[in-house]
Amino acid sequence: CDVTGATTDEAAGFTVQAVNYAGGLVGRGDGLEVAGTAGASEIRNISKVTATDSLAGGVAGQLLPANGGGILDSTVTVANVLSFSLDNVSLAGGSDGLTVTAGKNYAGGAVGQAAGGTINNVKLTDLAKVSADNYAGGFIALASPGDLVEVGDGAKGLDILGLVEIGDLLSVAAVIHTKIADCSVAGKGLVVEATGEEASKTYFAGGFVGENSSSEISKSSVTGLKKVSAKTKTTTGEVLTSTYAGGFAAQSQVGGLAEVGDSNTIDQIFVEGILGAIFDGKPLVGLDGLLSAVGYMIPDYTDCYVQFSDSDGTEAQVDAAVAGGFIGEMQGGKIDNTNSGSEYAVRNIKNVHANYYAGGFAGRIYAGGLAESDGLSLLGVKVTAGDILNLIPTYIPKVSHAGVSSEASVSEEQTQADANPVGLTVTASETSSTDADAGSAGGYVGLSMGARIDNSDVNKLATKESTGEPGNGDYAVEAPVYAGGFVGKAEIGSAAAVGGGLDVLETIEIDDLTGAVAAVESQFDSSDVYGMPGGF
Repeated sequence: CDVTGATTDEAAGFTVQAVNYAGGLVGRGDGLEVAGTAGASEIRNISKVTATDSLAGGVAGQLLPANGGGILDSTVTVANVLSFSLDNVSLAGGSDGLTVTAGKNYAGGAVGQAAGGTINNVKLTDLAKVSADNYAGGFIALASPGDLVEVGDGAKGLDILGLVEIGDLLSVAAVIHTKIADCSVAGKGLVVEATGEEASKTYFAGGFVGENSSSEISKSSVTGLKKVSAKTKTTTGEVLTSTYAGGFAAQSQVGGLAEVGDSNTIDQIFVEGILGAIFDGKPLVGLDGLLSAVGYMIPDYTDCYVQFSDSDGTEAQVDAAVAGGFIGEMQGGKIDNTNSGSEYAVRNIKNVHANYYAGGFAGRIYAGGLAESDGLSLLGVKVTAGDILNLIPTYIPKVSHAGVSSEASVSEEQTQADANPVGLTVTASETSSTDADAGSAGGYVGLSMGARIDNSDVNKLATKESTGEPGNGDYAVEAPVYAGGFVGKAEIGSAAAVGGGLDVLETIEIDDLTGAVAAVESQFDSSDVYGMPGGF
């Protein structure tokens, strides 16, 4: 199916507008299948997609699974669920490019929000701007169930399916899992921004994805990215603490068990099991079930990259309270570009700024998934140190062959940089009375806690402009607390990740924490730092 807008002197392409669910192809699709088997479905000459409230996308506002049984009640199982699929779609913006806007939440160049399906071979060209009060992404704003999942006692869990109770955690995890592959965004001086400024809220803006929880993204890219930002201060000058921006992703975190049901449901899954409760009280799901289900909750990036458009380096290309050239904050998960054909996941980047944590690749990386999962303290079963050690590595953030370079790919034209080479500068500008590590910057990562990073170089940090002793603006990496050519501060992941932080001392018998501590230590291997000629 194709959609084409006319071009006249008065119009630069067609527009779509709705209060909620605005999309160039479909507003909302539940169990939707767009196959494009006879060739790519095309959306051509589109200039604007606007949701005055929420959920806007160049292709679709929202994509979700559907209940094939037609009856939404507690009997729903994975067999009744119809996942969505979006395959082989190309989108080209109008003469001035495409602008996607949401007045409140979820604006994406392709999709506003998606959970529970697959997106393959979707190509965007001439994307000019993506803007939302919150959750903005060059390709997708939110790859997660998000607020569609009710949590807390008395909540219904996966409300999008009408699930009240389900006895197979693995099935639930599979339902919310999303896979994105072979997708690209080619920007036209692309700007991605989250414009909200309420101090009590958390904001996300990413060159490809705003927030990613429980999704796999592979062989996907963003090029022509001019700037991605979430506000650092309010209009009255108050410093914001919870805004995230990244050249590829704003934030990535391991999906929590809270995302698949309320605490009573989770307790029942692990202590009794739904079927066990009905028949003879025997456990149905134990630690093995947890390990299998957690696999669906780990965000994964394989062979993905972002390339910024040319810049003289005077203005931040990534800007937020927590900012990184590839990802603002990484809580667990995996990024692996081993087979990408390039050693750099971030290319042509010149300037990263954050209030608190800034990095050429990531503002902050830590093993936070365990503490975020809200699951282990609810198990009600005793496990050994060996059992917990089997689970911990799943949550450890791993980055491999994902370097950062202030140059573009050697195989691509780089006119501005060839004429006037500019190195990378990374800056954190603020401190916090409640966070001793705030104010950290690194050529690769501002703060690393329990991260595993290998074969990931930083290429061509900026050299100082003045002669003699360095002055203002001469530092490639600058921060008020911790600054480093590769990492601002590196430390072991909190031992509380296997102790008090999870309340496991009340629920889990751990005889030996030595192995657990080793499992959350920061490790860097074969990762080098190079400056511009003249030194950094």
